[in-house]
Amino acid sequence: MQSLNVGITMCFTEESQEIGVTTEMPHEESGHVQIAITSVTLVFNTCTVIINPFTLLAMGMHGIIRKNSINMHIASLCLSDFLLGLSAIPFMLLRLVQVSHQGLIAITWAASFLFSTGFLMSSANAFLIGVDRACATLTAHSNKSRMTTRRAAIGLIAVWSSVIVAVTACGFVTAQHNGGFDILFYVDEILPADFISYFGAPLLSVITAVVALLYTVIAVAFYKSAKKVHPSSTFEIRNRRMTRTATIVIGMLLLSYIPVIIVATMPRSVVSGALYPKHSNSYRMLYDIAVLLAIIPTCCNNCVYVWQLSDFRKAFIKLIFCRQNSTVHAAKGVGQ
Repeated sequence: MQSLNVGITMCFTEESQEIGVTTEMPHEESGHVQIAITSVTLVFNTCTVIINPFTLLAMGMHGIIRKNSINMHIASLCLSDFLLGLSAIPFMLLRLVQVSHQGLIAITWAASFLFSTGFLMSSANAFLIGVDRACATLTAHSNKSRMTTRRAAIGLIAVWSSVIVAVTACGFVTAQHNGGFDILFYVDEILPADFISYFGAPLLSVITAVVALLYTVIAVAFYKSAKKVHPSSTFEIRNRRMTRTATIVIGMLLLSYIPVIIVATMPRSVVSGALYPKHSNSYRMLYDIAVLLAIIPTCCNNCVYVWQLSDFRKAFIKLIFCRQNSTVHAAKGVGQ
C-alpha cells in the first residue's frame, strides 16, 4: 500500500494541466466519491475506537481474559483493532479538511506507526488464533495442556515486541530516506516502499494463504465432528462455539486482506503514474477502499463475540448495567 503514494500529488497536478476542462467533471465526481469513502471510513473508525476498549474493559473486569489462551488472543486482536481505528482517524480528517501544518508532523508519524503496528499484529493474531483453534479442534483432549495461558502470554509478548521493533526500524529508514520528518498523508507511509514490495506484501499473502488453508481444515474437521459426535459436555459445546466464532471473525479478516494485497502488489509504474497517469485517480480510490475494508472488521468483530459467546454477552450486560459483584464463569479450556 505504501508504494502508491509516490508521485500521486504530482500526477494530479500534471493531469489537470494537460487535460484541462474536459476532465473537470470526472475529477469532481471522483472527488465526491472519495469524500464519501473517507466519511464512511471515519464512521467505522469512531465505532472501532469506542467498542474495542469497551470489549477489553468487559473482559478485564469480569475475568475473561485470563481464563484461557483463546481469550488472550481475542484480547490481543481487540487491541490491534483499536490501534487501527484510532490511528486512521487523523488521516481521514486530513483528507477531509485538506490542511498542511508543521504541527501535524508528529501526529501523522505517530498515527502511521500505530496503524502499521496494528495491521501487522492483526495478521499475527489471525495466525495465532488459527493455531489455537486447530489444536482445540484436532486435538481437543490434549489442548488444555498445550495451549496454556502462560504460553499464550509469552507468545503474544514476543510477537508484539518484534512488530514494534520492526516498525520502529522502518520509521528510521523512511526518515533517513526522506531526509527528515515531513507530514505523512497515508496510513502506511512510515513503511519503506521496498519493505512493502519485497517483504510486507509477500508475507501478508503467505499468512493469508496459510490461515485460509488452516481454517479450511478446521471447518472440515469441525463439521465432520458436529455431524458424527454430539457434544457430551459443556466444555465441548463451548469449544465448538468458540471455533465457530473464530472462523467467522478470521474469515471476515481474510476477505479484508484481499484488496490490501492487490494494492500493495501493484507495479510502481502504475502507482506513480509514470506509464498510466490517467489511472492515478482510480488507483487512489482503490487505496481508500482497501483502507475502508481493512477497518470494517475491526468494528464488526465485537458484535460477533457478543452474538456467539454467552460469556462475552453476560460481561457486556454486566458492564452496561454496572454490575460488578460477580465474575463471569467459563470453562478453563475455552471461552463459552
